Amino acid sequence: MASGRKGGGQQGPCVALFNAFASGASRSLIGDIGLPVTRLLAQQAEKREIPQYDGRDRVHDLNAKNFRSVMEKYDVMVIYYHQHVRDSKAAEKQFEMEELALELAAQVLDDLDDEDIGFGLIDEKTDSDVARNLGLDEVESIYIFYDNEIIEYDGELAADTLVEFLYDVIEDPVEIIYNERELKGFHNIEEDIKLVGYFKNEKSPHFVEYNDAAEEFHPFIKFFATFDAKIAKKLDLTMNEVDFYEPFMDRPVTIPGKPYIEAQLVAFIEDHDRPTLRKLEPHSMYETWVRALHILQKSPITHCRKKPILELLKLQ
Repeated sequence: MASGRKGGGQQGPCVALFNAFASGASRSLIGDIGLPVTRLLAQQAEKREIPQYDGRDRVHDLNAKNFRSVMEKYDVMVIYYHQHVRDSKAAEKQFEMEELALELAAQVLDDLDDEDIGFGLIDEKTDSDVARNLGLDEVESIYIFYDNEIIEYDGELAADTLVEFLYDVIEDPVEIIYNERELKGFHNIEEDIKLVGYFKNEKSPHFVEYNDAAEEFHPFIKFFATFDAKIAKKLDLTMNEVDFYEPFMDRPVTIPGKPYIEAQLVAFIEDHDRPTLRKLEPHSMYETWVRALHILQKSPITHCRKKPILELLKLQ
């Protein structure tokens, strides 16, 4: 049983703390937690679609004895590889709130019809062998095991953001554009890299190659396709052709060399996934910050002018 959780519907310390904050109780109750946890409490309380914790334990403590049997129960396994909790009140409460975010996400997804999604915790100190066996190498990270892939989640540890990201994970890697309304939705996506292709149908070998390439980048890069000639004409696509859109760019780049194979598409995307203007999103905020740092480090800005910006980014 993980720290801070109690079974049988009782409210553990982290639950009472969260519910007190959500109901407008005095901040003096949480004054010793520190700013990061206070901010997390505030964010969680403001998310109306996330309910209060019902007291049921859904997050597993994974160890050498149980991790295989637990992971076999689920189609998707979400694992938080966390720092060992220090023997201090602030550290314990910080971890309780992180765990509560996972419990809330697990509660929301508990009745999902399409996939069984499990949640687990691995302690960097007591369960390092398990982490090594699973290929986890970055502490304070969330790893998602799905369809023989490991996806590292780089967003904030908030229940609503994690749930939204998991919905993206279990979606098909390629979204099909069938009509004008869906085409409009495609054009409304401006802040992300996106690709769109025109193929005969889902059984087309060229679409299969495209879908295989999409799986390599799913869910971080959005792939679209159409089988409709009228939609393809509006997109200025010919059969088996794929266009690559950079963020906030109206005009796409047509990938040369059609018909493509998976490796060809993957190589093009990797070569063209260059630093550009990006919208800061909760599910990818840390990745975006790292990109910002890399841009700044390679920029011609003098060192004395870089330093204040690096300090602002908190990434030096």
